[in-house]
Amino acid sequence: MEPKLEDSESVLVARAQALIPDRKIYTISYDGKIYCKCLFKAGGEIIMRSDNPDFPEIPAPQEAVEIIGRVVWHGGLC
Repeated sequence: MEPKLEDSESVLVARAQALIPDRKIYTISYDGKIYCKCLFKAGGEIIMRSDNPDFPEIPAPQEAVEIIGRVVWHGGLC
């Protein structure tokens, strides 16, 4: 998610916020991996998008994605 979330930053995740308003960053579990991505709904799919253009979008069926919660804070060491 660079440049918005830098490698090795910590994130605070609000687990109660599991609905998907477009263009918010969520922590999700998909295909055995944990991601922090911007989520978009498209029909029956969820599109996972990174701010980093080196990483392609990941489309997935909604039932295959577990939404852990919304990223509400991030920060790193100085």
